[in-house]
Amino acid sequence: ELAAPAATIAETRKELGMTLSRTSALSRSIEELTTVLGFYEGQGDSYNIAQTSVELACSLGLGGRPSEAIGYLERARGIWDNLGNDNFLVQTMIALGVNYYLTGDFSQSEAILRQGVEVASRAGNLKWEMYLWDSIADIKREEGSYQEALDIYSSVLDQVWVVNDAFIAVELMDGVANTYRLMGQI
Repeated sequence: ELAAPAATIAETRKELGMTLSRTSALSRSIEELTTVLGFYEGQGDSYNIAQTSVELACSLGLGGRPSEAIGYLERARGIWDNLGNDNFLVQTMIALGVNYYLTGDFSQSEAILRQGVEVASRAGNLKWEMYLWDSIADIKREEGSYQEALDIYSSVLDQVWVVNDAFIAVELMDGVANTYRLMGQI
């Protein structure tokens, strides 16, 4: 009988954990990803430690455990920064900002998201910049700074067609509508 190499098993279990997360089987996802993370830690594999930490954090956040997710995301952020991987760094910062937002720490959320804007801009990734600005506008709306939120939404909407991303366009228009609703104008 042939045994699969440990690295292949770990990668397969990581993919399983990610799939389980996306099908809302969060407890099983967390279990798989925690096991895989332990394997990569034992190997000293920084890239996969960071990637698995982000995926585990997403499962924790979706499972209503954003405070736990933040620890994994902060760890991943440091690794991506050390590796110089701006693409994954920005994605991690978006998730980190969202999880701080979910804990009610709007100040920390906004600070992280604004740092993410700088990284996305440095990387030349306008699409990620738009997602970050959309999240910052959401924070402003939640804080009651309606005009500031509307200004951010409008600014990003002016550029959204450049990246041809319907999802962000809908998110932005939804943000505008919700802001006007909260202002009592819809």
